[in-house]
Formats: sequence, structure tokens, C-alpha cells
Amino acid sequence: MAKLSSAYRILLQNLRFSTLFTRNVLQLANAAALIDQFVLLTAYQNTVENDFSATIFSVNLSEAATTINNWANEHTHGKIPKLLDEKTDLSNTVMILLNALYFKGVWANPFKKQLTADKEFTYSANSKVKVPMMSKSGWFKYTSSTEGQLLELPYEGNSQSMLLFLPKEEKEEMQHSISSIFSKTIKSRNSNQNGYESLRSQQLILVLPRFKIESFVEPVPELQSMGIKAAFDCEKANFSLMMDSERIIKVSEILQKTFIEVNEEGSKAAAATAVSFVAVSGQIRKPLTVEFNRPFLFAIRDNHLQLTLFAGIVNKP
Repeated sequence: MAKLSSAYRILLQNLRFSTLFTRNVLQLANAAALIDQFVLLTAYQNTVENDFSATIFSVNLSEAATTINNWANEHTHGKIPKLLDEKTDLSNTVMILLNALYFKGVWANPFKKQLTADKEFTYSANSKVKVPMMSKSGWFKYTSSTEGQLLELPYEGNSQSMLLFLPKEEKEEMQHSISSIFSKTIKSRNSNQNGYESLRSQQLILVLPRFKIESFVEPVPELQSMGIKAAFDCEKANFSLMMDSERIIKVSEILQKTFIEVNEEGSKAAAATAVSFVAVSGQIRKPLTVEFNRPFLFAIRDNHLQLTLFAGIVNKP
């Protein structure tokens, strides 16, 4: 636990420093909402507040959803105004852990709005739609492989960048493409077969759609498939170091909402998560055109920390 706390403090410090002297904004916030005066053990409360820079607050059951939504709205700069439905049944809930990540990035070299034009985007085998496509030429870090093309688009200051991956051809199993590209190109720079290291400066014409994505996921099944099961099982869950309760405490659900918008100036991205605990019983040549006119992967990355902040697939802008 001590190593984890130390590593998290260093992470927070580095995240704060990563956007200094730029117009970029990167903010991380944590909180624990205690329902109806539920009490945490002192040692755990100290760890949460001191090591994880989290705010702890109590809220009445009747006001819990509204209070938590206000918290999410504030810490995502209005991008996620509603994390919980007011009709959500919280009657057995004793605590909700909250996390919010907000990023606003300005491109190192913005797109010119006058070059944006409507072009076709193919989002399935026989389906196309016209969307605003941004365009610019210049030198980009770029590589290609048998799987597709990978390009890095830096934000101001070069501490963060967006990685864009365009598969060779549209695949129905896009989730497989995600795992493949992450394992082969977005690894630690010390890893073998790291495609990120293969990026080389090349003159390109980049054509990229504006896009905005809002998503809502409940990742409990995915976490359980990864082996994280005890926390959700009333017979196996053990949170005795967190709270003193005669009732059985387990994690009931995890909710995450994500927002990202990419345009000519840069990107805005936000994510908010709620974890509910319940008691239960190259060379100079003619520029290559890289046109993202079919489903593609994006990842916003902190280059110094080698940390992926946001990632997803654009299936239809």
C-alpha cells in the first residue's frame, strides 16, 4: 500500500507539471461520498485524504444523486453534468467513490477552419455519411505496418499527444484492433516490439473528421473477467480496513461516463467514475495523404509519463 500511495503522489505531481507554460488543462479529482453519516475508519480516511488527495463528504440519501452530479459537473467543467440518475436506488448504499479526469488540449499546430470541408466517412460496409473533415499538411511522426497506419498529433508543449490508428481495412472485430494496437504500439518504451518507437517524422497530408463522443459504461463484467471478483461477492468481499460495519459490505456497481470532442483548435475530454458500495446481507518525397475516412482508434497520451489518459474508437463521427 505504501508503494502504491507513493507512486500515486508522484503521478499527481507529474500530471500537474505536465501542462505548465501551455494552454492545456489536465485535472484529476477524487472523492468519497458517505451516505447518511456513514463513517470511515480513521486510518483509511487519512490514506484517502493524504495519499490520494481525495475529498471526503457526507450527504443525505435524498440528496445524494444531485450532490454527486454537481461534483461531476464541476470537476469535468460541465462536460459530464449527470453521472447518476436521480431515480437510482441508493437505499442500501453506504459510500460512493468518485473519480474525474478532465483534459483540454490545444494542438501544437491547429487546423485551419477554412480548409475543413464535408467529405464521406464510411462507417459500415454499405453505409456512408458526410461529415466535416479537417485537413492540414506538415511533418508528423508516422509509421505503417501490416495492421494499419499510426500517426501522432502533438498538443502544445509536446507533453501530451493524440495517437491515431487507421486499420488497413474496416474490421468488424474493432475491439480486437484495440487490443492489438495497444499491445504492439502503445507499450512502455522499454518493451520489445514497440511500434511507438517506430514513429518517424514524415511529410503528410492529414485528413481527420471533427468528432464528439459521449459514452456510458458499466465495466463490472469486464473487471470480473479479468479476475476481480471478490469485491462484488457478498461472501468474499472484505473491506474491514475501510469501514467498521456489522453489515456485509461489497461493491455493487461501477459507472463511468466519458466525453471527448476533437476540432480544429484541439481536444476536450472528460471521464467520471462512480463506485458504489452497498451493505447486503523518413525521406523527402511527395506528401502521403492519410485520410481517416473509416472507423479508427484514438488515444490521448501523456508522453513523459507514458500514460494513456483516454482511448476509444470513432465508428461514426
